[in-house]
Amino acid sequence: MTVVWSCLVNEQKELIEWENHQGKAYLENYPQLIDYAQALLASKRDNVHFYYQADQQWFNVSLQRYKQKFTLLTAQQMPLPFELSKRELEILTLLSSGLSNAEISQQLFISERTVAKHVEHLFQKTQIDNRTSLAVFAITENLCCLPTPGDLPQSLLATYEIEELAKGKKLSKKTPHFIHSAISRPITIGVPYVEQGIGQWDTQELCNGSQLAVEMINQQGGIHGRQVRLETVGFRVDDPKSIQQAYQTLFDKEVDAISASYACYSPDLHEWIASKGIPYIHLATHSDLGKSQHRQIKNIFQACASDINYGAGVARFIQAYQYHYPQVVKNKRILVVTVTWQKIDIGIENLIIQLRNAHWYVEVLALEKSSDVFNVLMKQVHHIDPTLIVFASYFAEDILAFYQCFIQNPINAIIYSIYAPSVFLPQEKQCEDVLWASTTGLSMNYAGQKFRQHYQQLFHHQPSYSQASVAYDQIQILANVWRHSTSPRAFREVINGIRSLAYTGVNGTYYFGGEVQAGLTYPDNTKDLSISQPHLLFQIQQGKSTVIAPDVFAESVFRLPHWFRI
Repeated sequence: MTVVWSCLVNEQKELIEWENHQGKAYLENYPQLIDYAQALLASKRDNVHFYYQADQQWFNVSLQRYKQKFTLLTAQQMPLPFELSKRELEILTLLSSGLSNAEISQQLFISERTVAKHVEHLFQKTQIDNRTSLAVFAITENLCCLPTPGDLPQSLLATYEIEELAKGKKLSKKTPHFIHSAISRPITIGVPYVEQGIGQWDTQELCNGSQLAVEMINQQGGIHGRQVRLETVGFRVDDPKSIQQAYQTLFDKEVDAISASYACYSPDLHEWIASKGIPYIHLATHSDLGKSQHRQIKNIFQACASDINYGAGVARFIQAYQYHYPQVVKNKRILVVTVTWQKIDIGIENLIIQLRNAHWYVEVLALEKSSDVFNVLMKQVHHIDPTLIVFASYFAEDILAFYQCFIQNPINAIIYSIYAPSVFLPQEKQCEDVLWASTTGLSMNYAGQKFRQHYQQLFHHQPSYSQASVAYDQIQILANVWRHSTSPRAFREVINGIRSLAYTGVNGTYYFGGEVQAGLTYPDNTKDLSISQPHLLFQIQQGKSTVIAPDVFAESVFRLPHWFRI
C-alpha cells in the first residue's frame, strides 16, 4: 500500500495540516525536508520533485508553491523506479547535471570504470541508449535525489538550487504564481445519517442534497484542484450509543468537516464535538442555542435559527386567522403537542405570554411513546376542542401518524405542524390542508429553481421543501470558505471564515456572526434579508406545499381545511 504524507510549510518553517494530522506529525521528523520546503519559497521555482532516503526507505518528494505564502510538501513512500539502486540514482543525478564519467568518479570517490558500468546498467533499465537522451529523460521524470551527491560548485538542476537556498545561500526572488496540486486524498466531509428507524425520510434528503453539492463542486474543479467527497455513516435516533459511534467513526477517518441534520443532537454530543475543534455545521434547531447562558462553542454552527422562533410564527398566524376568519374561531384555546422522544422548544413561555395578552389560552401536552399514543391524543383533542393544534415534532412519521388518526374523526381546528411535513411531495398527497412552518425552506427564486433542476437530473424526482436544499447549502458554505483558506485542515482559519461569511444559498442567506453562531430568521430575529432566511409558513394545497406567509414570499393564500364543517 502506498503511503503519502503531506503538510503545508510557510516561510517561518511552521507546519500546517493539509490532508490530516498524521502528515504534519510525520513530516516534522524530517527537518531537512522542511528546509527544502522553506527554500522553495525563496527560489525561482514553482515546484520541485526529487527522491529522498530516510530510515532505510525512499520517498518521492514533491514541493509545490501554494497561495504564494506556502509550500505544499508531499512525501510518498515508494521504491525507486526502474529498480534503480541508490548508487545508480546518485550517478543519474550527477549525469543530469552535465558531469562526465570522470567528473562523476571524482565526486563519488569511485573509479571511472565503475561509473561506466553503472551508466550501462542505467541504459538497460530505462531502455535508453545514449547519454543525452538519458539526461533529458531523468530531468523530465524527476529521477534525481537530494541531498545532491558529492560537492558540486554549480548545477542546472532545480533541486540543486533548492539545496543551496536551504544551506543559506541567497538568491533573487520572483513573483510566484498559483499552482494547482494533484493530491490523492480528496477533501472529505462527514455526513452522519439515520440508517434505520424514525427520521429516515429526512435523512435521505440530507444525503441527496449533500451529494448534489459535492457533484457541483467537483464539476467546477473541486477546491484548488482537490476533489471533494462525502464520508457517510449511519446511526439510529433512539440509540445514543450508535450516534456516538457514528461520530467517532468520522473522527477516526479524519474528515475535514461534518455536515449534519437535526436528528442527532444532544448537549453531550456537541460538547464532545467542540473538544475536537473540527468545523461542524448542523440543523439541530432544537439545540440550546440562544435559550440560556450559552457558552459559545467556536467550531459549531447552526444553519438555521433556534426552534424558539416557531412560537412567534404561531402568534402571527393566530392574529391573522382571527382577523380574516372571525366566524370560525369557536374559542380561544390552543393545544401545543410535543413528543418526549425528541427535544423541541418552540418558545412556549413567550407564546403563552403573547397570546394571554390577546386573551388566548394555551394548553401543552407531552406525548409518551406507546403503540396507541395518537389514538389517546385524539381523545384529548376532542375533550379540549381547540381552535388550533400546534404539533411540535420534527419527524414526518409523527405528523403523518397523527393526521391519519385526526382525519378519521376531525374537529374544526387548524393543524399547525413544525417543519415535519417538509419531505411530503405532491404525488404523495400527504396531510392535505395542514399548515407547517420552517425557519429554513427552499426558495422559489432563480437559485432555488436551478437547484430543483439539478436535483431532478441527478435523482429523477423533485427535492423536498427544506432538508435537501439546506444540506446542499451547508456543503457549499464549507466549500466557499475552503476556497479562501490556507488548508481545510487549518481549522481555526476555516472557523473564522465561516463566522465572517454571509452566504446566500438556495434557502436564503446564512450568517453566523452572532454570539451563538446560529442562522437568523426573517422577521423574527431581523428584518434584514441580506443576513437571514425567511420563516416560511406553508399550507399543503392539492398535495403541494405552498408558501402563504410572509407576504413577500407568498405563492398563495390560506384556505380553510377540507375537514371543516361550517
